Amino acid sequence: MAVVGFRRCNDTTGRQITAVVTESGYFHKSSGPLGKPGRYHCARDLRRFPPRPSDHPIQKSVALMRRLHGDKQHAYARVLIAPVMVRLEEGVDEASTSDVISSFTGAAPPGTSSLEDAISAFYRAIGAPVRPAPRAARAWSISAPRTPRADQYLRVLVQGAPVTTGRRGASCTVTPQAVRLDFTDRSELDRTQVLDLHAALTAWLRLNP
Repeated sequence: MAVVGFRRCNDTTGRQITAVVTESGYFHKSSGPLGKPGRYHCARDLRRFPPRPSDHPIQKSVALMRRLHGDKQHAYARVLIAPVMVRLEEGVDEASTSDVISSFTGAAPPGTSSLEDAISAFYRAIGAPVRPAPRAARAWSISAPRTPRADQYLRVLVQGAPVTTGRRGASCTVTPQAVRLDFTDRSELDRTQVLDLHAALTAWLRLNP
């Protein structure tokens, strides 16, 4: 039987909390003094409150566990068992809070993991759909404004010819494949040369998005 859960503790009060969701959707919790069994509670008991056909008991229990983890991660700051998916031995009574939690704590491996990673592993283990990971946002983006000079340079690059801006000792050569800078002295570019350089680089960026 696959389950997912975690255990955290509060070193100031000397208390711990454990939460486990089973593959049928039972949500078990225990809380009490650190290192002791504590008080067991089935926060979602499917025997007493059978789900309706339209319900999704696993997702609802996982949502409750997410909420508990978010509410308690500051008060119970130290991680005793990082969020993890484990498979319990056959014969564990899925409806028994004490059986499930004691089996979970005995089988949970050491290590670190995020709650979402553990939930994804749990969903994969039971064949449930896994929420796709969010795409990483780009750290930056470059806009390439259209200007007559940039359009002109783009036409040159499209034909495979290079574009050179600046002057001797402070120039930039742009080819369809690369940009090469050639600054051999410490002189500065004037505004016209800067605009020319900007147009050449804009054309290259439009050719190489």
